[in-house]
Parts: sequence; C-alpha cells; structure tokens
Amino acid sequence: MDVLITRAISLWQPWATLAALRAKRYETRSWYTDYRGPLALHATASTPAAVLAACAADPHIMAALQAAGLSLATLPQGAIVAITTLGEVAQIQEHPQAYAGAVLDPAQLTPAQRAYGDYRHGRFAWTLDDTQALSIPVPCAGRQRIWHLPPAVQQQQLAILTR
Repeated sequence: MDVLITRAISLWQPWATLAALRAKRYETRSWYTDYRGPLALHATASTPAAVLAACAADPHIMAALQAAGLSLATLPQGAIVAITTLGEVAQIQEHPQAYAGAVLDPAQLTPAQRAYGDYRHGRFAWTLDDTQALSIPVPCAGRQRIWHLPPAVQQQQLAILTR
C-alpha cells in the first residue's frame, strides 16, 4: 500500500498489535461509520489496568502475542503500528436473518477472534483488510473516533512503508 494514509483510529493495546499481526480481523465499535478506505492503526498511549489484567488472563490473546515473541509489557504505545484498509462494516446480530443490512454472527467466529473484540449484539464489526505492520512504530498522539493524521506523521509512515 504505497499511498499516503491520512486517517487513523486509536486502539488500546494489545488489540492494536493483534490487528498489526493480522490475528485480529475485525475492530469492534459501538458506532457505525460510512468511511471506507486506508486507515492507520494507532496504539493508545495507555491502556486501563483492568483491561490489561483481563487480557493477561485470556489464553488466546497471550498465545497470539507469545507466538510473535511479544508480551503485554513490550507492546508499543502512543504510536502508529500498522496500516490497513477499512472494508465492510457489519452490525453484530445474534439472529442475522432478522436484519436487512450487513451482519456478522459472532457464533461464526473462532474463540480466538471472539477474544479480540467486543461482539455483543448491536455493536459493529469493522473488517480490516490488507493490514501491514510498520517495521518501526511512528510516535503520534491519538484521538477518539476516526481522526486525521498530522502531515509529518503521514510522511513518516509512508517512508517506513516504502523502504
């Protein structure tokens, strides 16, 4: 993906890294977006202690990190860690035949995939396509929702991708 990525979304760790590793295929959110296209994945500067404790107790999350030679303590924070393409956005429905739009039935996911997101009924699953991890995380302050990357950060991530 040799295009300038101008938009980003911030994720807590370890989910940002799991997406960068392509273990996490869907980003789950409580809100829908019309946006489709290139998107930088930003690891937030901090993650709540309760979230980290829950992740440490989850065998799927820990196995995926360990397979990549990582631990919760070694994950980058406050940086762009990957680029992806935001594809389909589907509403999570336990009874998908009752909904006319794009849906994702959490029963169709593997236990590991379910560990990588919040698949409660009514939330949204954003499909992450063609995800590429950056070889060097690009430091950057994050924001909520989908946000625009500062121009200097756009140039840094493009330089890393084209090496």
